Amino acid sequence: MKALRPSNILITLFALVMLGGIASAVQASSRNVDVTHMKPGHFLRIIDFLLDLDLTPAQKNDLQAIISDTQDTLQPLMADMHEARSEMDETFLAEEIDAVKAAAQIEEMSRLKAQMTTAGLNALLQAAQVLTPEQRQTIIETRDEWKSCFMHARNLVLGLVGGGPAN
Repeated sequence: MKALRPSNILITLFALVMLGGIASAVQASSRNVDVTHMKPGHFLRIIDFLLDLDLTPAQKNDLQAIISDTQDTLQPLMADMHEARSEMDETFLAEEIDAVKAAAQIEEMSRLKAQMTTAGLNALLQAAQVLTPEQRQTIIETRDEWKSCFMHARNLVLGLVGGGPAN
């Protein structure tokens, strides 16, 4: 089994936070609802509670600012991605497929995805720098516990369906 790098849990947690915020924003915006009431701190309280990170008020403010800034960056990219995906669907499912147009759309989707990935990873780096070494260690330990529980449950399910436990 491949060993996980210590940064994976932070990346995973922050990605979940970001995806949750973005999903809520996209869902709300698709219903033409004002999303200004959404507060990034909600996700910080969940992480702080689940991981017992004991974030200081300054850390919470710093992380809220990082999340808010990242959401501000990602929301227009997500909207562009949604629009590009709709256009791509039309191109891919047309009676006659325009391969040149499709290639340009694929390139645009790749560019948008790269921008989103870069923004997310830069936010993760900033967030990691806000946390203390002890808080990062708590994340590592929690990740290892969750992974162990997941692998145990996975092996139980595989045993029940006849696949045998995974290595």
